[in-house]
Amino acid sequence: VKGIQPTANTSCTNPIERNLSLGKSLGLQGTPAIIFSNGFKLMGAYPAEQIEQAWQEFGL
Repeated sequence: VKGIQPTANTSCTNPIERNLSLGKSLGLQGTPAIIFSNGFKLMGAYPAEQIEQAWQEFGL
């Protein structure tokens, strides 16, 4: 704005490695991924109807 450049902030934390490690520890191999409260995982993109069906089948 008005020719003023923002200053670089080198103190910004970057959680990428931590998040990748968490995903690997949970057995996630891509996105999107949904983990239900009972531990069941849906990997990949699903229509809302299929997500709701899985939710109902597990009584969640």
